[in-house]
Amino acid sequence: MVVGAALALTSCAGIGTVSQDEVTAEAQRRGGGVTTDLVDAAVEAVADETGQDPLPVHSITATLAQVTIVVPAGDGSPRRESWTYGTSGRYGGRGLGGPELVAAPPTGIFPVAPGDLDVDAAGATAREAGGPDSWVQTVTVTRPSEGAQPTLSVVVTDGSNSQTIVVEAGR
Repeated sequence: MVVGAALALTSCAGIGTVSQDEVTAEAQRRGGGVTTDLVDAAVEAVADETGQDPLPVHSITATLAQVTIVVPAGDGSPRRESWTYGTSGRYGGRGLGGPELVAAPPTGIFPVAPGDLDVDAAGATAREAGGPDSWVQTVTVTRPSEGAQPTLSVVVTDGSNSQTIVVEAGR
């Protein structure tokens, strides 16, 4: 989760470069990449800030160090707000930044509370397809349209090749 920050720190400090093997090993050491805990923490932070539980969501995108959640604007308009949550402390005092108005593609809204999305299980399924050295690089949760089941698109990589696995969201 702090891999991105570690890479930036290493690059900026002039200590040397970090190899793809080191990035992969660190991601695997931390549980295989993006985790349920990171997504749950982001959902909880945005829900607490907006006072909405469950949180009405247009989309969630998670990488190793940051989660972006797009929700309906708090003013009741059709606009959308984007919130970012990071574990490195880079995105604000509690790791939460936002809201920022965004132009997001139309998607269905779905309610999410901490514990609703099993990113770990989806990641395990995707890593099986990706091979023993793969790790979860990105997870995107969307609901393509009203009435459709939300889906998790999981991108796994082994540092050389990437593939996307799509599974139904939820536990």
